[in-house]
Parts: sequence; structure tokens; C-alpha cells
Amino acid sequence: MDMFRHVGAAIRRVRELRGIEQTELARRTGLAKSQISKYETGRDLPKLENLGKIIGALEATPQSFFRVMALLDETEALDVPPAASLPESGVLPARVAETFRSLAALLVDLQDVVARDLLGLREQ
Repeated sequence: MDMFRHVGAAIRRVRELRGIEQTELARRTGLAKSQISKYETGRDLPKLENLGKIIGALEATPQSFFRVMALLDETEALDVPPAASLPESGVLPARVAETFRSLAALLVDLQDVVARDLLGLREQ
């Protein structure tokens, strides 16, 4: 299913933005770490129930999660490498990298709040 080709990448991106390790995500969802890895690498697509568990464990909303997927689609369509990827080589000091991740996570949350406001939806 081509429309879900970035679901694994979205799981990984949101997980990294939240500062959650695969092991912790597995613990929170009750899924095996190997299964989380399969989802993130695109070797397997999560069932809807498992995707719901993952989104909840990532403390995301479905809207913000699927917006990340849409952004990955748009990035691919433009043939632009993902700018949010931080090198693991420590190019940025750990404190700066963590601040960047926190700000990126807040931006995802803000986008969700703005979208809900525009649609007239209220937090439940």
C-alpha cells in the first residue's frame, strides 16, 4: 500500500522527537522491540490496533502523526533529504540536539492545536 510507505519513518521520527528509545516504545505498547524495528524499517506494516497503541505511547494525536507522514511524502516528492535528521556523530552538542528535538516536538503539537482550532474542534 503506497499510501502507507512512510508510516515506519513517521513512527521513528516522532519517537526520536519525543526522545523515546525503541525498547521504551515496546514496553509502553506491549509489542516486541523487534516488531517496532520492523515497522520503523518498513519491513512490516502495523495493524490499525497496533498503530493506535504506538501513537498513544508516543503521546501524539492521530492528526499530528499523519501530518508527519504527509510531510515525509512531501519531502520525498520534492526530492529533498529530511532536514530534521540529526547526525549520530555528535555534530551538535548533546544539549543543543536535545533542545532541537524538544522544539520540533512542540512544533508538531502546535500544528495540531492550530489545526484543531481552525476546524472548531475542542480538546477532550
